[in-house]
Amino acid sequence: MRKGFTLTELLISIAVSFIVITAIVNFLIIGSQSYQRVNRNIDLQRNARLVSDRLIREVKRAQIIDPLSDSGSLIFSYYIYTVSSGIISSTLSTVRYYVDSAGILRRQVKQGTLWVGNNPLTENNIKVLLPLFSYLNYSGNSVAPNNAKVIAVSLKLDVNKDNQADYTLTFSIYLPVTENYFLR
Repeated sequence: MRKGFTLTELLISIAVSFIVITAIVNFLIIGSQSYQRVNRNIDLQRNARLVSDRLIREVKRAQIIDPLSDSGSLIFSYYIYTVSSGIISSTLSTVRYYVDSAGILRRQVKQGTLWVGNNPLTENNIKVLLPLFSYLNYSGNSVAPNNAKVIAVSLKLDVNKDNQADYTLTFSIYLPVTENYFLR
């Protein structure tokens, strides 16, 4: 009797090993793709939450909505009050949120007649799809931006730039009451 493997046994063991290795590699590839997809969704959610937090915090202070605002831009003003030596003074601050031609949501502040800042709120690899802003009254009907009581924001984020939203966050910002009411 000879010791060793026959050619048939060797080919069968190589085929079985190849099948096992292929299954393991496929499992690793699928796991890696799932990990990347989950990370992308977490990144989109994080971006959307940061943008919504900033927008809500700042827009809730808005006292004047510029009539030039549209579905891709929001221009508003609010007063910043300071107290110095017992004297209260106010400064009007005008802010603009807009989606640029590359689909990046940006924030600018007006100083005099110039818009400065141009700070991106979303990352370069994430495109914001329009319409972003809707201007509504308390009944939910569309109105001119300067008559709005509620700003509805539909933040649609597109990672692969196919103009299909990969993640959408929708929220409403109720503007502060600006009318004065006197009781008798």
